[in-house]
Amino acid sequence: MPAALTLGVLAVVGGGWPRTRRIVAPATGAVSVVSLTGTMAWITGPTAAGGGPWPLLHTVALMFLVAFVCRWSRGWFAVVVAGSTVLAEAVLGIPITALPHGSGEGAMRSWWDPVAVCMFWSLAALVGAGAGVYLRWLDARRAHDVSAMVIQAQAAAVLLRSDPDAVEQVLSRIEADGTRALASMDRTIRMLRDLDHGTTTSHTTLPGAADLPELVERYAGSGEGPIELHVEPELVMALHREAGTTVYRVVVEALTNVRRHASVGAVVTVSLARSARGVVLTVTDQAQPDHRVQAEPLGQRRSGVGLAGLAERVEALGGTFTAGPLPPAGWRVRATLPRDLLEPAR
Repeated sequence: MPAALTLGVLAVVGGGWPRTRRIVAPATGAVSVVSLTGTMAWITGPTAAGGGPWPLLHTVALMFLVAFVCRWSRGWFAVVVAGSTVLAEAVLGIPITALPHGSGEGAMRSWWDPVAVCMFWSLAALVGAGAGVYLRWLDARRAHDVSAMVIQAQAAAVLLRSDPDAVEQVLSRIEADGTRALASMDRTIRMLRDLDHGTTTSHTTLPGAADLPELVERYAGSGEGPIELHVEPELVMALHREAGTTVYRVVVEALTNVRRHASVGAVVTVSLARSARGVVLTVTDQAQPDHRVQAEPLGQRRSGVGLAGLAERVEALGGTFTAGPLPPAGWRVRATLPRDLLEPAR
């Protein structure tokens, strides 16, 4: 029964991904408790035969679930769930190997026997947890690459006064890092679009403001929370290509930060409208009253190096960029673009 339940949970989580991302941690914690209970019942019960395919399938399912938890879940709850899953996986080794138990003639002769078995069988869960942590680390590493670009740019400003010849080398490294970061972002965006359309055909054009409805639809379909989009169709058609691409990237980064930092079910609003000086893009999220305790404290949430890079892009187009708290429990990203990035009205 615990094995069948665990396999069922894995099938539901995998089949409904990414909408099931929010429930992966509590669901995994629940099946871990059921698994531990079943194993303890086997150990304390009368001597019974072990082995068979079900415990092995149970082991594989727990390994995948703990990988999902370590990759996507946040906070101390993820640590607790991952630890309980590793423990549940470890003690599965006893019924799988059918170690003798009880107080009769076939009782275990040494306390080391079950300990050794549990340590060995925990390796599967540790491999799954390690895979999840590694994928999480790759995200952090990409952010680190952008941070390195900022540091190198600051170093170039210092070297410009003392050693102008070394500045060229620093700028070359910044250019290489920036090219890799942009290529990685473009691949991610194309991959998300391919997944949404069920195809792996590559796209030669980057998404722009006209693709915002598809992006918002994907966010809404992921179950992250309610989202509204307010865009003037004529404005989308009037934006220059580079301006439209910048608008799209700002929205992508803003929604990514909502997933990382905002409370569960935060209400998101994306607005693209004309202003007196040109175009203004606003992305806001606001915690729902019953979820505000889960959000990061107002004023302590950071926009991240991703938005910092986009701020430079917006400013390079002659616009302005801001990101900061939105009382009572929200966050706002705002980008303005000058009027000369609009096609003249016909």
